Amino acid sequence: MSTTNEVPARPRRRRRWWPWAVAAVVLIPALLFAAVPWVASSAWAKAKIEAAANRVLAPGGVSFDAVRLSWFRPTAITAPALLDSSGRKLVEAPTGTFSWSLWQILFARPVVGTLTLHKGAVDIGRSTEGDIDLIDTLKPILKDRPDHTIQIRIEDATLKFTQQGVADPFYADHADIAIDLTRFPEPIAWDLKLSRDREGSAAGKLNIAGSLGRVEAGVSPMKNAALAVTADQWPWRIAPTFGELEGLRTSGRLSGSIDLKVVDGALTTSGDATFDGFTAEGPKLSGDVIVQTPLKLGWKAEGRGGVYQIERFAFDAPVASLSASGEFPPAADRSAKLEGRVDLTLANLLRHTLHLQDDVTVEKGAVTLTAEAKARAGNAAAPGQRIEVHAALSDLAAKKGETTIAWDDPTSMTLLLDRSPDSIALERLDVRTPFLTASGKGDLDSGIEVDASFDLAAARAKVRDWVDLGKFDAAGAGTLRARYTRQDGRYQVAGDGGIKGLVLSGLPVLETVRRDEIKAELAVRGEAEASGLPRDWRYASLAARSAEDELKLETTSPADRPTPEGVKALARTVVDLGGAKRLVEAAGSVVAGPDAIDASNLRLAIGRYVGPGGDFIPQDPYVWRGAARYDVKKDELKIARRDAPPEAQEREPAVSIDDVLAGGLRSNGSTWFRVRASGDFDSIRDAYGLDDLPVGGVLAVECDGKQSGDAWDLDGTVQGQKLTLTEKDGSKTDLGMITLSLDSRLAVPERRLDVAALKLDTPFGTADGEGTVAVPEKAATVDMKGMLAPNWDRLTQELAARVEPGASIRGGPHAWSLTGRAPLEEGGLAKSTLNGEVGLQLDLVDVFGMRLEKTTLALRAVDGKPVIDPIDAMLNGGRLQLDPAVETDEEGGRWLTLGQGSSLAGAIVNDEVSHRFLSYVAPVLDQATRVEGKVSFDLVDARFDLDGDARKTKVEGDVQFDEVRFMPGPLVDQLIDVFNLERKAIFVLRDPISVRILGRTIYQEGLILPVGEVAVIGLDGWMDFDKRIDMLATFAAVPPRRDIPVLSTLLRNAQIQVPLTGTLDNPKIDGEKIKQRFQDFGESLLETTLGVGAGIGDIFRRGPGRPRPAPPVRIAPPPPVVEGPARPAPRLEGPAPARDVPPPPRPEADPDAELLLPGFRLPFSRTPEERQLEKEARQQRRTEKRNERRARQGLPPL
Repeated sequence: MSTTNEVPARPRRRRRWWPWAVAAVVLIPALLFAAVPWVASSAWAKAKIEAAANRVLAPGGVSFDAVRLSWFRPTAITAPALLDSSGRKLVEAPTGTFSWSLWQILFARPVVGTLTLHKGAVDIGRSTEGDIDLIDTLKPILKDRPDHTIQIRIEDATLKFTQQGVADPFYADHADIAIDLTRFPEPIAWDLKLSRDREGSAAGKLNIAGSLGRVEAGVSPMKNAALAVTADQWPWRIAPTFGELEGLRTSGRLSGSIDLKVVDGALTTSGDATFDGFTAEGPKLSGDVIVQTPLKLGWKAEGRGGVYQIERFAFDAPVASLSASGEFPPAADRSAKLEGRVDLTLANLLRHTLHLQDDVTVEKGAVTLTAEAKARAGNAAAPGQRIEVHAALSDLAAKKGETTIAWDDPTSMTLLLDRSPDSIALERLDVRTPFLTASGKGDLDSGIEVDASFDLAAARAKVRDWVDLGKFDAAGAGTLRARYTRQDGRYQVAGDGGIKGLVLSGLPVLETVRRDEIKAELAVRGEAEASGLPRDWRYASLAARSAEDELKLETTSPADRPTPEGVKALARTVVDLGGAKRLVEAAGSVVAGPDAIDASNLRLAIGRYVGPGGDFIPQDPYVWRGAARYDVKKDELKIARRDAPPEAQEREPAVSIDDVLAGGLRSNGSTWFRVRASGDFDSIRDAYGLDDLPVGGVLAVECDGKQSGDAWDLDGTVQGQKLTLTEKDGSKTDLGMITLSLDSRLAVPERRLDVAALKLDTPFGTADGEGTVAVPEKAATVDMKGMLAPNWDRLTQELAARVEPGASIRGGPHAWSLTGRAPLEEGGLAKSTLNGEVGLQLDLVDVFGMRLEKTTLALRAVDGKPVIDPIDAMLNGGRLQLDPAVETDEEGGRWLTLGQGSSLAGAIVNDEVSHRFLSYVAPVLDQATRVEGKVSFDLVDARFDLDGDARKTKVEGDVQFDEVRFMPGPLVDQLIDVFNLERKAIFVLRDPISVRILGRTIYQEGLILPVGEVAVIGLDGWMDFDKRIDMLATFAAVPPRRDIPVLSTLLRNAQIQVPLTGTLDNPKIDGEKIKQRFQDFGESLLETTLGVGAGIGDIFRRGPGRPRPAPPVRIAPPPPVVEGPARPAPRLEGPAPARDVPPPPRPEADPDAELLLPGFRLPFSRTPEERQLEKEARQQRRTEKRNERRARQGLPPL
């Protein structure tokens, strides 16, 4: 037996792979299952979820930052929000939770799902048409028969509810909101718990709960609904922004409860509410404020189909009450009663609204109203009602100053009706007032007739003691008559009336309307109800006429709608436009259909009136023709101008609306428009009687607007083309083109205009600006600023053309601004706090050789008062200092004044300066040549009327000549010839001249012209701006300084005066007067010579004791005003009085250079110090002698 050592091989072990396969089969689905919430919460899935939700809510949508899904926990949402169709967030919150888990979303889908938002914000709004944006956004998920109930819970949120057309939103600081969008057929329900407790606001609570029932067609509030409101001191405020109540703000606090239920169409409602602190104010009340507390309102009623049984209704306020009970509207066999009372002391709270006289205080009085409908007695032939209405004013009395006034005249109204299901009879109508009476009676078959008469003058006389009518006045008496009948199921109203001696004055637009007689007729026809009352109307017409006016109006309406189907109108009247009578006519026709409203053949004409007070020869009128169409489906309006037919005898319109296009008129804040207009200034002047309008050319206007919610984007351009300016002399100046453009945004609720760009572009420069203008209540708030940039080249051209060819002006731009507040009431500008600045930055002005160097002319407003900055500049090398101011006198007149410190010192003069300016104060410089020297001016007083009356101008001051040398002109040459003096080549002016300007007349005195070493010519009098003169030239000799017997006496008294009249260009000297002057001069000289020796003069005067014949009486011009010693009085016979010793001679002065003639001084004989002392003395004497000088000049005393 054999054996081996081989070891058998270990059998190979099999791999066990199937557990891994099992694990993979189990784990992979588990991992995928667990990953589904993560994938669904990713950014990729977020976009998919948002898109799916937006498809369901379109055109609305949702948004959120993130969503976290879990298989078995509620879904968490970060920053959820509900968006309306415009993308505005209606509901938003930092976090939210949806009760369904991912498993429930995909598989279970419970009946109820709850969406909870934490610390959210709700901002919803309601349009004027009643659409609520939140409801509109949720409409797609409000299915007719939803299968699930969605509960929305918003916890600790804020609520803001905005009503379009109301300025202030409804706001809650804390809101817990529960909304149940239930499945069919359960009603949709809501419960809102609101509170106000924020610091600075009144605390209050408000709960609103309700439901809307579902019907087969969806939600019907008229079928089944419920509403319950409870309030506890809830603050409220309502301020409409359009409509009849715009400008009225009401506020208060509400407490109480309101219940309303609709069950199968039957309404039941009750409530008791108290309004504490009720306040009404705003521009609608003209500044009045009504405060009434408390106001109580209670009611309980039920009904259906528009008929309601009122168990109780009561309204009580301190100044009014109203109560009602019964069935309304009254049925044919039911009873109802209404009683009301208004205490007329309410008028004291409405003083400005009612224009109550300032000194009137109503102490008592009331207006009462009682209306009662009673069923006919049981034995009546048919069921029906008797309706009685009584209204009366009683016990009205007031305190007017210290007296008592009362309304003692009967003022009442009584109406008695008998009503049955098929008829109405007016048993009595009686209206009695001091100025209106009316009566009526009748039935439908025979006709109900009403007659009335009125007296406008009596009405004004009765009311004026109570109400401030201002300048309004009225007169005229008239009658009215109306008749209502029914026949064959149709009714007809026919009325006529007239007024004689109509006078209306103090109207806002037209000053006075006077008509001898006006007659009018009215007709209305239509279908009647079984009771005889109107059911609709089919035809209506109105016609009125007077000697100057005519009105025709006809309109028809189809049976299926109450609106007009077609309208034809014609109106013609004569208006007085500031003394220019014009005939104005308007005509057109309108056809209304279901798709469009067309107005064709529109015509508006204005022309000269031919007749008494008007023109004698007719002229073609200015006529605008056009057509309008409103497309109902597009909600678009078009107005276009049309050309006149070739055969029409008319002119193009003075002002024309060329094109209007508007849309979105029925939209919710999306209206837009575009307007194009044009005009011709020459035609405007003629058409509207604006004879003083100095502007010519054409006008083009473009305006665009687009509404965005409560705001409007407004752009406009006004452009004047080929403009001309007509001067007073009839000449015309081309102005070129002027453009005003505006880019702005108007916030209607805030009444604020935000100006992004305002630009005025003219050939003379540009001005631009930006800022804000707001009118929140009774005052305008302005905050505007910009730049003013003159066109210096154009201004230089104008100066060169109008003044002198070499004139020029240069400068730079200057900023302007206007800020502050200005009340809009009468006289509000005086109470304004406006602050602003506008000015011109001048670098150089060169006119007639006068060079005004760099300075700024600035006008400021300080607290609404105009202030002009002082001017300190260099004028022709001299310093110009002006201190201007704007003042208002007691009568409201405005004046530009220059302070006493205003002056000009050391200005260099030349030929042009002397011809153009200095010749008005120193006529000897007129047409002078080679003028050189300096001139100064010290102003005493200057006043210029800013209302444009040049006759009130007043200027007073002194002009000082500093060695002004010149070669003489024609006036000086003529004076030299008259006085037969030696002609000099150069004359010199050194003395000051006193100047006074009154209106257009310049009075001057003190002008001294040296004509040699021994003579001077003085010139005093006046000259106007037309260079007409009335002056007195005086020739005087210069005596030697040393007293020389006989000669000195002769020269002291020797002077010749020559009157000058005519114009400065053509002065006139009366030869006869010159002859008389020389004769007087000779007699004076002879008399003085004879008086030198004692007693010799008496011998030559016909001996002692012999009377001298009386001199002839002459009316001579007043002597010149002199400021030196008076002319010596006649000496007494006997020893001569002692004379003063003459002063010692001055070695530095020429002994023959002293002028001793009264009224004249030679400046070269005095030192500068002496001249200054004399100037001060002359100013001191000015006040004493002013009236004396004015009397000699023929002016009234000051």
